[in-house]
Amino acid sequence: MDKERIRQLRLTAQELRLIGLGMVENSRSGHIGGAFSLSEILAVLYFEKMNIRPNEPRWEERDRLVMSKGHATVALYAALAHRGFFPVEDLKGFRKI
Repeated sequence: MDKERIRQLRLTAQELRLIGLGMVENSRSGHIGGAFSLSEILAVLYFEKMNIRPNEPRWEERDRLVMSKGHATVALYAALAHRGFFPVEDLKGFRKI
């Protein structure tokens, strides 16, 4: 991976943090520590390594991520939305019934 791609992925991780921070602030609930610590990993997985098609979420050949770190759903939802699985606007409903 070249230096420019690494720089782009770092920026993506920062964007995920900003999206997550907005989610927690908007809902007045959530955990940002776990989400922030996972942002680089999710940026690399969802924007570089994983074999996925956001426009075909049920594609049988897709890679799957099993994440047991429940306190980091803020980062996962931010990554999925930012990658195009659903509109970022939908995150305004985070932790709202």
